[in-house]
Amino acid sequence: LIRKPTGIDERPEQFRPPIVKAEGVTESERYLAKLADRSFLNLWSYPSPYRDQKQGGVGDGKELCDLLVVCGDHIIIFSEKTIEWPGGDIKTAWRRWSKRAIRDSAKQTKGAERWLSDFPNRLFLDRNCISPFPIDLPGKDTRRVHRVVVANGSAVPCRTFTSSKSGSLIIRPSIVGEHHWKGEDDAIEPFVVGDIDPDGSFVHVFNEAALDIVMNELDTISDFSNYLTKKEAFIRSGQISEVKGEENLLAFYAIQINDEGDHDFIVDVNSMPLSIDDKRYSKFIRDPRYKAKKQADKISYLWDRLVEAFTNHMLDGTSITLEDYEFDLRKNEIGVRQMALVPRFIRRGYSEAISGALQQGKNSDKFLRVMMPPPESGGTKTGFFILTVK
Repeated sequence: LIRKPTGIDERPEQFRPPIVKAEGVTESERYLAKLADRSFLNLWSYPSPYRDQKQGGVGDGKELCDLLVVCGDHIIIFSEKTIEWPGGDIKTAWRRWSKRAIRDSAKQTKGAERWLSDFPNRLFLDRNCISPFPIDLPGKDTRRVHRVVVANGSAVPCRTFTSSKSGSLIIRPSIVGEHHWKGEDDAIEPFVVGDIDPDGSFVHVFNEAALDIVMNELDTISDFSNYLTKKEAFIRSGQISEVKGEENLLAFYAIQINDEGDHDFIVDVNSMPLSIDDKRYSKFIRDPRYKAKKQADKISYLWDRLVEAFTNHMLDGTSITLEDYEFDLRKNEIGVRQMALVPRFIRRGYSEAISGALQQGKNSDKFLRVMMPPPESGGTKTGFFILTVK
């Protein structure tokens, strides 16, 4: 049972202190946090967490990253930088911009990944390192870490100096490491990214043009993390030579289905290495099937609102518990996490089932509806039920 306290100035004894999250320092950081709350939901998205590096209990914590998303086995580390495009020669400008916007952010995500591995219990929500990170990190043996660099400031010059209509960066796997910004002028490729850290976890680079598209199209933790996982393997597979923008890679992924019934990158061996042009996404969103999908998805957001009916109270400290039962957010998160891991497609069916149950419940003293995942649902094996009491 969950409800808000009736009084504004007083909090009943059974309510605990709320979880206070940072909001981001800059406008772009706050926008990233807003996107994450909408896509991944608020219990699993934390702007600007801190690592406790105090010496003898003295000093402040240090910011770990700009946004940390933790849900199930997935940890997504975001580092965001908005760097104004420098003037001058295009290759010199790219060197300067990419070092600050991409290289430095990639270093931050690498350091954050290392800290979470070595010191998982020294992670906090505040600079003073008083409020511990409220949910458990997945174990080292099962976790999947994704490093995401949000490098803002290049979309306009990218549209100006390349054929890109959106302004998202070109992906070319053959460019690795420091070759993105270091070397002879004739070897430098402005507005092109490949494998930033070939010896470490893959680094996804989104600029302001790509970020909105990817997070709006893949707006659940499962859909987004599955894309990142398959993209990491695909870019390093040798099957692809070039992609004219992240949105076109996403469009290619969205229309391919593997033997398990999941979206994937599937390439005909006779077409390797594949080159993806800059018209894929625009063609994709004009397709009547895409428009039908968007229409069908509308009801699925009832599931998101139901999840937040729980998580808002869990974060606010206003969850009602059974008598003699002490609320434990870390334990309760495990249960509601199963709701958050349901992908968008399956949320459609569940939302329709809930909507129907609520209608049936108006005329019944009690009504029970069971929702089981379809066989083609991949890794989703959890069933749910809704009980209405008149």
